[in-house]
Amino acid sequence: MYYFSCFENSQIELINRDVNNEIKFAKDFFELARQELPLYAVNHPTKIVIEKLGKKILSHLGYDVNLGSSFFVDPFISSTIWPVYEEVSKMHNLPYSTSMLFLPQVESGMKALDLQELVVRSFEKYRSVGHKEFMKIGLAQELEAIPL
Repeated sequence: MYYFSCFENSQIELINRDVNNEIKFAKDFFELARQELPLYAVNHPTKIVIEKLGKKILSHLGYDVNLGSSFFVDPFISSTIWPVYEEVSKMHNLPYSTSMLFLPQVESGMKALDLQELVVRSFEKYRSVGHKEFMKIGLAQELEAIPL
């Protein structure tokens, strides 16, 4: 049952983090999440989230701009999209659920993966790094490895 409470726990956490922000967005985010998919993966928002947050920031700065998410390309649509399982959708009374496909980067040439393939490939990758080495990897090391 813990699995199904993660959404509420995340909501509480994000709203608590938003308290000290000058521009508040957590409640808007969760209102949006009740209507449509807001994230492709843990840190990849959909264009609608970027549009709503951008509009809120611009409004805070005194600009009245209608951005419209259809005006920019969404690079994350061709990458991994974590599913919202039907059971999760029903539990939270969401009007959407997504399939169990994980889309690798288009340029990788890989086909879409189902859940089983994703789990198998993930564990193969973890095994290739080695448990001890994998556990040593810190956020700073990961950030240094990202080409800018």
